[in-house]
Amino acid sequence: MHLITLKKNHPRPTHDHKGVPLWHGSKAEEYLKADIEADLHEGKLPKDFWLARPEYQVYDLKVSRDHICQELRLENLHNYLEFEASKKRKVSPEDDKETKRLKLAAANHKAATTAKIGNQQ
Repeated sequence: MHLITLKKNHPRPTHDHKGVPLWHGSKAEEYLKADIEADLHEGKLPKDFWLARPEYQVYDLKVSRDHICQELRLENLHNYLEFEASKKRKVSPEDDKETKRLKLAAANHKAATTAKIGNQQ
């Protein structure tokens, strides 16, 4: 109840103290993430990438360049974490299901063969 009143009386600011629109939650942020995911930044200078959309030009080139670099670093971090997780998921040959199945089949065959030999004597 109090939270609703608080939010109504103190809405989120749309601009920072310098009068520049906030990046977080902006269309430029949304487009930047989509463009980087689609690899539209490949082979372009940050200035050319900045000129590609009018939403980016609301912000200074330096601000846009910093956000481009930040998104690329984040993408690299996600790739690294995914790679490390895949290395941990790799199964050693002793733990491989196929190897376990073959070892069990070999043990059963050996036991059956030993039992046949024992019954023949």
